[in-house]
Amino acid sequence: MTDATEVRDGRRTRRESVRASLCDALLELVEQMPFKDILVDDLARAAGIKRSAFYLYFSDKEDLLVATAAEPPRPSTARPIAGGTARGRPRSV
Repeated sequence: MTDATEVRDGRRTRRESVRASLCDALLELVEQMPFKDILVDDLARAAGIKRSAFYLYFSDKEDLLVATAAEPPRPSTARPIAGGTARGRPRSV
């Protein structure tokens, strides 16, 4: 593999990682507040990037929403909460 190929692959991996972080941030924030109240600043902060960097990955928060909805589901990291459900099984958050 050439140096140029390694650099390209590294950029691709970083890009995919940041996009995934933004999708995760959206999913977390939408549990806390309505989508209409979420700001790009909130998404960027939760993903650990600057607001201006957000626009390198998505044109707006609606574009991020579409990308998040199109992603295949990842394994859940939800944890059971106290109280369970009516059937006695733990409920995930």
